[in-house]
Amino acid sequence: MAVTQLTGGALIVEQYSQLGTDEEILETLSQGTDVATVYHSENNDELFIWSKDGEIRASFDFRHASWREGSDPDYVLDEEASGRAFDLAEHVTGIRLTEAVLTTSNFSIVRVPALA
Repeated sequence: MAVTQLTGGALIVEQYSQLGTDEEILETLSQGTDVATVYHSENNDELFIWSKDGEIRASFDFRHASWREGSDPDYVLDEEASGRAFDLAEHVTGIRLTEAVLTTSNFSIVRVPALA
C-alpha cells in the first residue's frame, strides 16, 4: 500500500488488495472524516464507497449505480456530481486528485498485515 499526505487528507493506493472495501476498516478509518474508496479489479469489478464519521454513507457498483446502498446513497448524485470515480471522490471529500498529485507526490510504502 502506498500513502501520501494531501492538503485536507491523505491518498492511499493499494494494488491487488481489497482493504479499502472492508466495512470494518472503513468505519474505523472514517471516524471524524470522509473516506472515498474507488475500486477496480482485474475482473472489471467497479465499486465506489463513501464513508463518513464511521458510517458507510454510499456504496455501489458503477455498472449498476441505481442500486446504491448506505445511509445517504443519493448524496453522491447531488450537485451534478458525475459518474466518474475520482469526480465522486472529490465531491464527497473535497480533495481534488489531479495528475500532478498522482505523479509528483512522495508516497510512503506501508506493509499491511493480512486480515484474519
